Amino acid sequence: MKKKWTLPFMLVLCLLIWLSPSVYAGCDASLTPSDNLGYVQRGNRCEGFYIAKVSSNISLVGLIRGKFHYELSKDEIISVSNTSMLAMTPQVLHIRAQALPLKSYYRMDSILPSGNNEVFHWPVASVLLKRNMDASQVAAFGWYLNANKSVVYFPLSFSSQLSSVKNDKIVRMILRSESKIKSLKINWIELPEQTVQSTTLFRTYYSGDSIIVKPPEHISGLVYVEIEASNLDLRYDASDIDKRQESKSRLNVQLDLGSS
Repeated sequence: MKKKWTLPFMLVLCLLIWLSPSVYAGCDASLTPSDNLGYVQRGNRCEGFYIAKVSSNISLVGLIRGKFHYELSKDEIISVSNTSMLAMTPQVLHIRAQALPLKSYYRMDSILPSGNNEVFHWPVASVLLKRNMDASQVAAFGWYLNANKSVVYFPLSFSSQLSSVKNDKIVRMILRSESKIKSLKINWIELPEQTVQSTTLFRTYYSGDSIIVKPPEHISGLVYVEIEASNLDLRYDASDIDKRQESKSRLNVQLDLGSS
């Protein structure tokens, strides 16, 4: 006798599949898979390489608490967690990882299990091992949507199944620019008090370099961050700078640094 599937049963079944920690159905439809290791659903995540357009803007590519490391082994599984007590209590916590080298368009998207210290397991064998991508070539961050549907980034913590390193609780924000920059100014604005602390870096970063910035000490909770990068060294007097050749790139992001 042929079994009939009723509509309510099918709806419940779809919901259970969507909520299952072993299946992730949130692939970014705007990404076009590039090859046999293209960006597609892979169990509990969407992961792989994609075709992308090059941008000259500065971007946030990682927000990490502690050290990010793993072994390039078929038995390696990276444990990803949120070890911060976030200022907000979003319904869904997202994970995103991406490649640091230019023209290496790799991404991994998934959802972090709800609750503090819940762990997402990320196998290395499927993609990273096959492309020989070690931890120096990958960055990651967590994100969620606030009540205004704006993206808020939060730091992720990582551990390796096969090895251990001396870790810390320092938050590191990782930026990348696809054009050369010489000056970087960052304003850290704590909310809701709107107290401002500034960080200025005078250093040459070449196209594709990872720019690692540590937030000021004792800063926590919700923080609005204004980032301005220039291709000129702004330490010199204005008379020494040909403003016609100055190129600036700006990025504004909101972070939830919680409390460790």
